[in-house]
Amino acid sequence: MKLKVLGCYGTELGNHHTTGFLIDNSLLVDAGTITTSMGIDELIKIKNVLISHVHFDHIKGIPFLTDVVFGRIKEPINIIGVKEVIESLKKYMLNNIVWPDFTAIHQGNSDSPVIKLKEIKDAVFEQVGDFEVKAVRVNHTVPTTGFIIRKKNVSILYSSDTKATEEIWEEAKKTDNLKAAIIEASFPTNTQKIADISGHFTPAGLKKELVKIDSLDIPVYIYHLKSQYNIESMKKELKTIKSHKIIFLEDGREYEF
Repeated sequence: MKLKVLGCYGTELGNHHTTGFLIDNSLLVDAGTITTSMGIDELIKIKNVLISHVHFDHIKGIPFLTDVVFGRIKEPINIIGVKEVIESLKKYMLNNIVWPDFTAIHQGNSDSPVIKLKEIKDAVFEQVGDFEVKAVRVNHTVPTTGFIIRKKNVSILYSSDTKATEEIWEEAKKTDNLKAAIIEASFPTNTQKIADISGHFTPAGLKKELVKIDSLDIPVYIYHLKSQYNIESMKKELKTIKSHKIIFLEDGREYEF
């Protein structure tokens, strides 16, 4: 399983981009960054997009994706999330006010729309293209799921945005061949109150949280650091975590599991 980081930061600043991960060229995990990091030939290979929640930094690439691939694809791209996510995308984004409803716009003479919105159930694996995906609720300020993504004999975990939570770690312990966990850390520890209110981890908070999966011998890949703060200081504190190998995702890099 190959993962390309389109964006891995908690805000867009300078050359730092918001969350978007491309897996094996066809599955996109969150849509904070898409078209600014991909060419047309790559974009038309996307078949499915998992959306963890509807905060802007995780969905803002969807409108431009629909615009760029229009008339270039034979089958619609599936935008996938739990019920609340799909309902919010319909109501607040694809509403013919903020952006055209590309679920109702057919491509030329084709009967196929550009995108389809599809609900995924909680806590069960569902087939998504070449992958099996389980959406698991986490603890954020809006309805949010992390994802466990499985292909053949490799599974990875993506926490999405969350503070202290439980269910996804229990699901992780039950997952065979779990090779990596992509977990957020957003704010410096000296802003713990802001992190708690906004539903995010600080380095200190994540250090406590990872005790819940200390039985899992897997590397933890950090994403969602907020660029307006001292990232190097946050990384230094995160490196003090000894329960797991800590790796910092970087925009534009590819990782193989």
